[in-house]
Amino acid sequence: MILQSTSAIIDSGSSITFIPTNDYNTIINRITQGKSCYTSDSNLFCWCSKSNMTTFPTISISFSVGSSFVLKPDNYMEYYKGYGCWI
Repeated sequence: MILQSTSAIIDSGSSITFIPTNDYNTIINRITQGKSCYTSDSNLFCWCSKSNMTTFPTISISFSVGSSFVLKPDNYMEYYKGYGCWI
């Protein structure tokens, strides 16, 4: 997956991440590809179970200095009450 942005600011102390809209849409499209997902109250919800969360992709963001930031599904998804996952 190639993103369009060529620069970023990372704040590792923040619980909220902001990225350009085009890059966000690219990432979300990749995560939800072939999955049963919908939007509710501005939240993205996908049908999943704790056992199949690993079927969602691991996201790796590489920087020009040679380091990478890796997000596994359980890092960007929250399992919700046995019904599915919020992204």
